Amino acid sequence: AKGELEDLVAQPAVRRWPSGLAAAGGIGLLFGGVAWGTFSDSDSPSPLPSLAVKTEASLLVVPFSNLTSDPEAAHLGDGIAWEISEGLKRIRDLSVFSRPSHVSAAALESDSGNGAGTRASSILEGSVGEDGDELEIAVRIERPWTEDDGEGAWTRSYRIPKDGILSGLDRVAWDIAVELGVQDSDRGSEALVPLGTSDFHAYCDYLQGRYLARQGTPAALEGAIEAYHRALVLDSKVAAAWSALAVAYILLPEYGGPSIPEVAPYAQAAVDHATAPGAQFPEGLAASGFIKWSYHWDFQGAEEDLRRSIELDPFNPVSHYWLARALTSQRRWEEAGDHARAALELDPYSPAAYLTLGLLLMCEEEEGAAEAFRRGLELAPEMHPAAFLLGTLLALEGDLEGAAAEFDRFSGLIGKDPGPFHLYLSALSDSGKISEVVSAFRGLAFFGPTEEAAFLAHLGETEVALARLEEAARSRSPYFLWANALPHFSGLRSDPRFRGILAWAGY
Repeated sequence: AKGELEDLVAQPAVRRWPSGLAAAGGIGLLFGGVAWGTFSDSDSPSPLPSLAVKTEASLLVVPFSNLTSDPEAAHLGDGIAWEISEGLKRIRDLSVFSRPSHVSAAALESDSGNGAGTRASSILEGSVGEDGDELEIAVRIERPWTEDDGEGAWTRSYRIPKDGILSGLDRVAWDIAVELGVQDSDRGSEALVPLGTSDFHAYCDYLQGRYLARQGTPAALEGAIEAYHRALVLDSKVAAAWSALAVAYILLPEYGGPSIPEVAPYAQAAVDHATAPGAQFPEGLAASGFIKWSYHWDFQGAEEDLRRSIELDPFNPVSHYWLARALTSQRRWEEAGDHARAALELDPYSPAAYLTLGLLLMCEEEEGAAEAFRRGLELAPEMHPAAFLLGTLLALEGDLEGAAAEFDRFSGLIGKDPGPFHLYLSALSDSGKISEVVSAFRGLAFFGPTEEAAFLAHLGETEVALARLEEAARSRSPYFLWANALPHFSGLRSDPRFRGILAWAGY
């Protein structure tokens, strides 16, 4: 059985789940029958504090320096800083912000409009080294916005056994909370850092996956998927890895990887583990909600899962921006805006959160959409959906030169000919070319028939656009749900045929 699982890890990153599911039939499980250890003391996790809670104390956590003998172990310092920050978010009287390792301190300082943590009252930094079977962790809290000259900075050093890494990090998080004055020294039995595994190597693989996933490129996400699989081979009880794996698969198409239909079965398999009885990880519930919305068109079930995820962990930006997308597709603008902006408040450097805000503003026909798409592309240059949407938006606004540049960027990212897009832009000023556009877009698999229908509707080709939308509905195109919100279809909203097509999805 172990050999089969190792063979599974050796599979190409995005093609492991079919092999794994087949292997499961032979060995009786695909990491199944797991005794979920993360929340072993209760049937479900305790909810984290409400996002609405106003706090005065705030902490910016920066990635810890890597002082181990392995120069390739940057993920260890980055991941331990992330784990401590996630634990501190459980403190009601403390606002915690993190700076991802791929975002420079200079960028954080200069981005005053979005860097929620730039004026945090305290900054936590540290380092991670190792000595045999122990980690050497040093932490330092500074308060740079006071008149303190730095000599009063709080520092602590810890030697933590590798087989007790999570309990050790829990102790570090509690010490920091006490020093910040947001908790007293009577800690009780609550754990800020869940004790999900005692396997140090599995935990390191999990942290490496987190580190790679935050970089937001297809190659990094595929590397994250590999790392999560390695962690689960070593210890199938790392419940958080199932949730993170599901999220990585879902994000892969968004950042320029394989298409949504190709990765959907793998994401669903990971979600099934992440939401098994006793697991119910907030991140897993968020992934479940996204799949229910985008693949199964189960709006109510999706909203329940996403809201439950936010209830359990209101500080995860992914849950917020996925709920914002589901609400945007239903034209629930105000609620969607609340969650899109909450996601950016929680993570001002999330490309996917900017993509979500851009989508909302474009569909709502409000200003700021182009700026949001551009910001997402600055943070993740390979995020081809943002380039496509920016080109689409600029075409709607009449900026044909800008639209052409973005469609060229999009086509370059996916390795396709941009000719049909240039023909579409030409037809916006020369109606004699519309028939050529209809032929050029036929079956052109950029995003599918929904996007083809949107372009044709914009050109006034109503009958052909509606026919393409019917194709999208019959084939259950994952982008069909956006037909209810995209501004291209504004002139068709009262059309009985258009309304009938949307009804197939439950609108």
